[in-house]
Amino acid sequence: MQPTPIVETTATDPFRPLLDVTRRYRADVHALANAASEDAVRSAENHLGHRLPSALGGFLRRWNGGTLFRGALILRGSEELASPAASADGLVVFADGPGERRWAYTSDGSDGWVFGEVVDEALHPLHDSFHRWLEGTIRMLDEHVMDRQEEMVLRLECDPHCGWLQLVRGEHALKTGDVATAVEAFHHATSDHPELAVAWQRLGEILEDRNPVAARSALGKALDVLRFPSTWPGARTVDPSLVLRLSRLSGNETEHLERALSSFLEDRVSDVFSQAEASIFEAAAVELARLMLVRGRRRGAMELLGRSLVRSQSFQFRAVQAEMVLEFAHIASDLGEHDEAERFLRAVRDSEDPDLRGRALLALGRIAVHRHEPWAEEMLKEANALCTTPGQRSRIHVLLGQRFVWNERLDLAESALLEA
Repeated sequence: MQPTPIVETTATDPFRPLLDVTRRYRADVHALANAASEDAVRSAENHLGHRLPSALGGFLRRWNGGTLFRGALILRGSEELASPAASADGLVVFADGPGERRWAYTSDGSDGWVFGEVVDEALHPLHDSFHRWLEGTIRMLDEHVMDRQEEMVLRLECDPHCGWLQLVRGEHALKTGDVATAVEAFHHATSDHPELAVAWQRLGEILEDRNPVAARSALGKALDVLRFPSTWPGARTVDPSLVLRLSRLSGNETEHLERALSSFLEDRVSDVFSQAEASIFEAAAVELARLMLVRGRRRGAMELLGRSLVRSQSFQFRAVQAEMVLEFAHIASDLGEHDEAERFLRAVRDSEDPDLRGRALLALGRIAVHRHEPWAEEMLKEANALCTTPGQRSRIHVLLGQRFVWNERLDLAESALLEA
């Protein structure tokens, strides 16, 4: 690679940090390639299937790649841009180093881009600007920063209005017990990136005991900006506790939460790509069904869960939605829809989790008792050996007692009900 001549920089040149560092070192430390032709840039874009981020495209039109700090950092040329793996569709690696580190970009889902590090074929977002990423990475190498936390501090100095870095800063502050800094960082993160649902959730969690009204507002915004599937492979999302926290903070005023959960499920979930997304989809559906039950809308709750279970079977990431199945089965059994309940329960009955298997057998045993089926007792006894909570075991004994009464085995009925 032949180095290009160093040109004079100005304060307005977006590549000034790069040019400054090349000037301060000997010629053999850094080498920048000649500019890529417009045809080369267009060829790369055609291969990738999208227009390059403008700043990265601007870099390639001046230097088609380069090696910095004697190869510690390699900036790829237009012909070397590529996905890190077949499973990481949407990510494009544009730089390598130091060591085994790889750097990639992806779309942020709207009109911008996200730049960060590839770890286990997933992108850890750090910047929304190629210029800021480049400045932070150059400083990291120039100042010999090896510690990851020190690197985050340095990157934040270069990019103070980046929500991704503010999120990292806030979560680190929480781990060290610095709540004030965490709140400040999450406020910055949500201000700079209003669509950053994780930051809204973290802010709401901190405020939950301090200011329940503000906490409810922050958690509500986390739900309002949530969309599935996530924009890129490995993108962070909220955790299912968001739904339960919102429900608890809503108290008896649940109308707004019902609308928010319904809007999320119906309008902002087109597919699910991961276990994390599947868990949140399930939590939202189950909680919405329970809110509907409180209002006496049993048929509507059952239909909601039934639709959600059918949808989940068409998602790219398929998961056994055990809690949804069990809630559906409970409601369907109450409404006499035993065949529908049984159909979905089969997926949970063979679960490797003893607790889930026990709860499924309890649900099936309840159906068997109501149908006066001969294997009801055997099913309930098997469930009793697996279920561990007093509530579950009490329900098992009540069902056994009910069956014994119907069969006029009153001594066994009395024993079972006393046990319950």
